[in-house]
Amino acid sequence: MKFRSLLSAFAFAAGLVFVTAFNPFASSPSQVTAKALKAALQKCDLEKFAELSSGKTAEEFRGMASELKRLRELAEKGDQNAKKMLDEIEAGLKSVQFEVKSEKIEGDYAVVYIVFTINGKQKAAKSYLHKVDGDWKIISDHEYILAHPDKTAPAKDKKENKDAKAAEKKTVETKPAETKPAK
Repeated sequence: MKFRSLLSAFAFAAGLVFVTAFNPFASSPSQVTAKALKAALQKCDLEKFAELSSGKTAEEFRGMASELKRLRELAEKGDQNAKKMLDEIEAGLKSVQFEVKSEKIEGDYAVVYIVFTINGKQKAAKSYLHKVDGDWKIISDHEYILAHPDKTAPAKDKKENKDAKAAEKKTVETKPAETKPAK
């Protein structure tokens, strides 16, 4: 159960990230994303991913890294269930492939477009980054949206945006509540 929730949380956060090449001296949003993904997927080093992140995303990955550390400690002490779970998590993470497609930089914010291949199926994703003290840090889509209140949520597609705008235009008329005289 924890394996699935950990993998689900990682998949959500990984949906924020992507890569074409690994550069240890990463300075562009694409390079930072690639470095974080490589650490998380190939080395199962979620703490490194957290270091390259900021805000909510960093907190989530520190929590997942802590869970992996706990599982490793239990497995080292001979807990076979922990070892099995850890093996499944690591195999799952290592099986994910990714490719950086493009990036869009707007001032201190950037969006990196990624394609993940999981079990032979491709899934498009976005990684959101914010420049903090000169370094690009991965952030959640929520943090990106909060920083861009004048824009429609970047994670939504055109149909969702159209539906949301239509919903905003609709007004709901409400009637005052009918009151019955007290007996």
